[in-house]
Amino acid sequence: ADSDYSPWTDSNYSVFTLDTGATEAELAGRAFIVHDFSGGRAGCALLTEEIALYAGGFASYPGYTGSLTVRGTVFQMITIGTTQTFDVSFTGLDTACASG
Repeated sequence: ADSDYSPWTDSNYSVFTLDTGATEAELAGRAFIVHDFSGGRAGCALLTEEIALYAGGFASYPGYTGSLTVRGTVFQMITIGTTQTFDVSFTGLDTACASG
């Protein structure tokens, strides 16, 4: 990923890799959750199977009462074993998270 990129300040695209411990088939139908700086669940969408796992139509997490309006897409998720590489594009993320 571009070291100058910040998904918290722009509507941008990023790529990150994470070992979830689960296979692609085990992740299908599970929620992809976006957290705010305090750790609260701010947005979510279900991972669905297409050519690769995909999550779109992000909405506020049920019961979330904060000021964030998370929108975006997780697309072209590639799995090798239990490690996933996520391509993401979001708006409305918590700017307090910009430093990591």
